[in-house]
Order: sequence, then structure tokens, then C-alpha cells
Amino acid sequence: MDQLLRTPAVAGSFYPDSGDELRLQIERWWRRMPPAPDPPPRALVVPHAGYEYSGETAARGFALVRDAPFHHVVLLAPSHYDSFSFASVFSGDAYQTPLGLVQCSRDLARALAGMAPVFRLSLRGHSPSREHALEVQLPFLQLALNRFELVAVAVGDLDAGQIAQAGEALARLCAGGETLLVASSDLSHFHPRAAAEELDQATVGAIEAGDTGAFLAGVGTGRLEACGAAPVAVAMSATAGRRWRLIHYSNSGDVLGERGAVVGYAALAVC
Repeated sequence: MDQLLRTPAVAGSFYPDSGDELRLQIERWWRRMPPAPDPPPRALVVPHAGYEYSGETAARGFALVRDAPFHHVVLLAPSHYDSFSFASVFSGDAYQTPLGLVQCSRDLARALAGMAPVFRLSLRGHSPSREHALEVQLPFLQLALNRFELVAVAVGDLDAGQIAQAGEALARLCAGGETLLVASSDLSHFHPRAAAEELDQATVGAIEAGDTGAFLAGVGTGRLEACGAAPVAVAMSATAGRRWRLIHYSNSGDVLGERGAVVGYAALAVC
């Protein structure tokens, strides 16, 4: 029986479409970074822009889980092109990248969909789609973990109750310590660089504080900004009581020299 694959949508634009080039780019970043900690973090927040802009920040986050003993990864990302009011758990067999196939755990996907009504088995936000926020994380995971199964979740427009429900379900799913939780989000978009850095500092501080309600309230009023606010809030809810810390911050102005309109990126981890 043919597998239902999600083929790459942004290879060759957001990151190299050559497997060899892609591997070299990521390994070049990692060579400049210290060994992964033991024990590894249980959860990450990482950016999802093109590698030219946010790749090194993402690499610093994923460097913390190199060779970690995770058998599964639950990957949460926003849906930029499709609007829906639930968390769409990919119902296919695998995501494909230039490094090969990332097999999805149908058993774990079904289990998650059965834990809370906010989760639904679906192709919404996955395929067919130009969505990049899930896809750009996968090459890092393929090289960091070698062998794992994926649960890919495109997070739609959730209210606070749905976020709490999703967080509670994921806390139970990840309780055994064999599942890594990853939330994909960039920070502020297209503010002057100084203003962006101030806004991003406040957003990072709110994540580190661990108060999901305060984080969502800040996003709602514009005091905080994250394009993956719902995935981040779900991850915060799932890791309630654990401490988040900033691993690396950057913005597109670091690459472009732009001061007039930049996008912010951060990698954070749960200790």
C-alpha cells in the first residue's frame, strides 16, 4: 500500500534542497556549539523562518537534544495559510525532506486525538499546503535524533480553554520522558529594530515566567508578539511547573543590517 506522504513545500527556498548541502549547513552550525547537556531538555521553542535568517537560532535549540534518547517528537506549529479552530494531527504516514522520510506514529497520533476533542486527525494545515513552520524543523530533528517517530500538529485558532485542554493532554502523552515536545514560533514582525528587541525581550520574559494565562493576555493586547503564540502557549501549559530559559535570540536585522523592519527569533528550552 502506498504511503500518504507530505512532500517538501519550501526546500530550495527556506533551506537547501540538496541533502548533502543541508546536512553540511546544520553540522557547520553545530560544530561551533558545546556538547548537548545530560539530561536533555524535555521541550523546546524554536523559530521557523528561512535558515538564512533564523537557522542558527534554531540550531542552538536543537543542539541541546543531539543524540538524546527520544523515541517520539510531538511538533506543534501555527497554520499560516489555512484557518481552523482545532489542533490538526497529521493523519498521514510520513513527512519528506531532502534528508529522507520522517515516519509518523499513527498509534500516537490516534492516542492524542482520543485524549481531548481539541485534537483531530486531519490533513488541514499539512497537505496540500505551502506551510513551512513544521517542515523547517524536521532536518534538525533528523540529524539530532537519528531515529524517531513524529506526531505533527498544525495548531489552529484556539481559545484559552482549548489551549489548556491541549496542554493537559500533551503533559500526559509526554510524561514517560521518551517524547520531546517542540513548539515552532517566530517573535515580533516588522517593527523597527530597537522596538522589536524590546518587544521580543518582553515576550521571552513572559515565556520564561511560565504563566500561560499572562502570556496569552499579553499577546491579545499586543504587549507581546509571537506568530506561533498558540503552539507556544500549548507547550507552556503542557510543561506547567517547569522552568523555561532563553538559549539564543536574534532578529533578521542581524543578517540584513536592517533597522527599519525586522523579525525576531528565539530558541528556548525547558530545563
